[in-house]
Amino acid sequence: MLPAKTGSGSPPAVLLIAGSGPIDRDGNAPGVSFDVQKALAYHLARNGVASFRYDKRGTGASDGDWRRASFRDLIEDARAALQWLREQPEVGPIFLFGHSEGAEIAPILAMEEPVAGLMVIAGPARPLDQLLLWQTEWLHRAQGFTESEIQAAVEREEQLLDFIRRSQGEWDDYTLEDLQEDLPWLTASEFQALKNSFALSWYRQHFQHDPLETMRRVRVPVLLLQGEKDVQVPPEDARHLAQALAEAGHQAFRLNMMSDMDHLLRWHPERACLGYAHLDEPVDARVGEAVIDWLMDQGTSGR
Repeated sequence: MLPAKTGSGSPPAVLLIAGSGPIDRDGNAPGVSFDVQKALAYHLARNGVASFRYDKRGTGASDGDWRRASFRDLIEDARAALQWLREQPEVGPIFLFGHSEGAEIAPILAMEEPVAGLMVIAGPARPLDQLLLWQTEWLHRAQGFTESEIQAAVEREEQLLDFIRRSQGEWDDYTLEDLQEDLPWLTASEFQALKNSFALSWYRQHFQHDPLETMRRVRVPVLLLQGEKDVQVPPEDARHLAQALAEAGHQAFRLNMMSDMDHLLRWHPERACLGYAHLDEPVDARVGEAVIDWLMDQGTSGR
């Protein structure tokens, strides 16, 4: 999306990289409207900044099957989008904006590709297997389960994660009986749910990825933005990412912790919960304001 022409120069551009799953260019999943990328694109355009957002593979107008995509596949898809944007003569310096899983992909590109800056929004500081254990414990505790029930749920999750680490190939290479040798509690419906979600290679590659190590190798200016009511990524992870940058001697970064904001960038004044109660409301205006303010400080905003 290009902003209205206001001068002779080319506007800065932002590549918007979405979170996990079948997310289209607007930031929506089948049957659910999040509008994260769409809201940001329009806000950027109103402030003189171009943007490019894309349908992830297997969604919208993109070919492929998101259930078969590995983490590396998604990184290369984002790299291809960056290359396309770089070839457009209408735009100037390019910045990366990654949300959730996109906030893991964007730093990898920022480390490997020539870009002007990096925005990490609700990005984890720990590998996915550690994040899944945190989510399991948090969810069961929030739902009022007893300590013994919480521990049992965590142990089952650890067993599943251990199987994934040792696995080879993809889900179709295994039968229910194969998995039940290691996971005797697994039901047929649970196995089918696993096969209908992410690829085994997606999990394994995520488990091997250390976001902190990647962040230590980023050299461009960085904006870290995190909602304090996020229950998919621990809010303290943003502080760990900032610490990793500081320890690496990186000085051009900004940490912006936003009170009463959830993982999907909505204002959430109530107690943090996994259910998203504000999807019928717009993306928190503070996000767009923080992005534009940071871009202006880089000396490239079209405003």
